[in-house]
Amino acid sequence: MRLRAYASSLNRLTAERTLADVSMMIAHIISNNNYRLIIPGDVQKVAAEQTAFSSLPALYALDAWSRCPAPARYCLVEAAILPQDSPTYRLLEDYSAQSLKHYNRTLIHRGVCVAKCAPPAAASEHDALQYCVNRTLWEEHGLQAQVLSVGWCSSSSSKALTTEERVFGIICLILLAAALLATIYHIILVTCAKAEGNKYVLAFSLKKNWSILTYNRAKPRQDERMADFSCIEGLRVLAIQCVIFSHVLFVYIYSYVDNPQYIEKMYDSPVWQTNLNAPLWVQVFFSMSACLTAYTFLVYTEKRKSNWTMFFSSIFNRWIRLTPAAVFALLFTSTWFPRLGSGPQWGLLVEREAQDCRQRWWYHALYIHNHLPLGKFCMGHTWYLAADMQLHVIGILLLLTFYRYPPRSAARAGGLVGVFGRRACACRLLR
Repeated sequence: MRLRAYASSLNRLTAERTLADVSMMIAHIISNNNYRLIIPGDVQKVAAEQTAFSSLPALYALDAWSRCPAPARYCLVEAAILPQDSPTYRLLEDYSAQSLKHYNRTLIHRGVCVAKCAPPAAASEHDALQYCVNRTLWEEHGLQAQVLSVGWCSSSSSKALTTEERVFGIICLILLAAALLATIYHIILVTCAKAEGNKYVLAFSLKKNWSILTYNRAKPRQDERMADFSCIEGLRVLAIQCVIFSHVLFVYIYSYVDNPQYIEKMYDSPVWQTNLNAPLWVQVFFSMSACLTAYTFLVYTEKRKSNWTMFFSSIFNRWIRLTPAAVFALLFTSTWFPRLGSGPQWGLLVEREAQDCRQRWWYHALYIHNHLPLGKFCMGHTWYLAADMQLHVIGILLLLTFYRYPPRSAARAGGLVGVFGRRACACRLLR
């Protein structure tokens, strides 16, 4: 009955009603009732031609970066639409109330070229951006907004090299020279002269590292029992594909998108629900790491006596194996990575990450960067290294304790499960 009343009232609309008001009322009906509305006459044509959001201000909008030459400033702006008694604002407010799946449409994001909108000459940068945002918003939608934050103002002009960038460049040249010399050393001395060579020099050999990377895991070089774990390579390939897919998708979720409705509808699609939960594949890596840690520990204790020296040496060996490559990636991210591109969102997505990495590099050195403060982004994709290192420390500690005190192992394990279980439940209740 309510739908019929709506349809009847819409049919009685006068000619002065604008097309925008009609489409917004239809969108309001559909969003509140989840029904398909079929109305005869001209209104049906409006419903067919107008989408629910055709008359709403865009959630994200960017001025053309290429048309904002230096020294003009290009800024990313976040603004809140001011409340008013209008169909447009009511629709924005009702739609944003479903915050679990919907973006907050009353909070708009803009990339603004300050010189493009020709603000008053005496205006400050904040006032100029306020003028630019409101001019377009008022002309197109009859709304006004208040600028809440201005971030990552930049221009297309080039920047001079910093000391950190020069140091990283020198490190790269040294490593490249070491790799070339070690490879030549390997080919001449080891391959031709059949000599063993220095193992520290051969560690930089491209030929040596390529053979390690591509050797057949089904034929272990040391322990023949490791052949039983060759299936892990297949699981690793499948899991890494899902992880990469998720990371690529996150870029579109965290950046400005032209069609946010598409992302909102992902949560209702079974296919996308599976894809959005692809990070759960990381549990495969945790399981493999735990299995190999336990197996290596058991193999070690076959011929040696376990002690606390073994505990610290295991942690140090893992740290020294992972840290050089991780620190190299960290240096690259915090120095040269921002120079690889430019654009309206480059500062938001890349330069901000480089800045956070320069401020909190020691989180990565200690493998605690999965506990970075909220709002800080520094190589977020490497959180697994920190989590796996922490789980490795806990795993070795538990294995060593259970091995040295076997009668009490079951009781200790049950106690730990109970403690962590209660803590997890408490955290869930607090959230």
